[in-house]
Amino acid sequence: MNKYLKLIPYKRYPKRVEELIEDGLIEPPQQMEREDLRWDEGVDIVYRLKSMTPAKFIEHESRLLAAAEQECKRYKDAGAKRFFAYFRVRMTPTKGKAFTRTYTAAMNPEPDVMIFGPGYDTGVAEPPFLYHQIDRIIHLAGEYAPGIRLDKQRPYRVMSMTISARMGMHEEGIPK
Repeated sequence: MNKYLKLIPYKRYPKRVEELIEDGLIEPPQQMEREDLRWDEGVDIVYRLKSMTPAKFIEHESRLLAAAEQECKRYKDAGAKRFFAYFRVRMTPTKGKAFTRTYTAAMNPEPDVMIFGPGYDTGVAEPPFLYHQIDRIIHLAGEYAPGIRLDKQRPYRVMSMTISARMGMHEEGIPK
């Protein structure tokens, strides 16, 4: 097993990813080696979502989760030790400029747990799993921060989903 995690080039996209591309929901994913991090190394896989409005996001959320799961498993087999993922969401307030928020799933050594949770109630008010972050995004229109009203026609647009695979902290425990 290699000490450093390297990109795994696509010979062919995973099945779920290929379906999303064919349906015009995402652009082909971009993979980036992350050697610039201070304490870790790994790979980021960025899915740029096309016109992912709330209605479209609700309709295709399970397909996005399945694609994330397949990508994580590719890198788990290559030796990645930890995973996390996040969505970038562009909010459209009724007044003022649009702004971007990030909804992040906590890092976990198991891709399935990072995406779907451990399968039991953790007792945490806001669970940090990707499935729950999707739920938070879906319910944005009705319950966003006090004082900020989102546009009723297009309250938000999901811009991208990024899946990060990491090798774990450097053994030396010091920054590069």
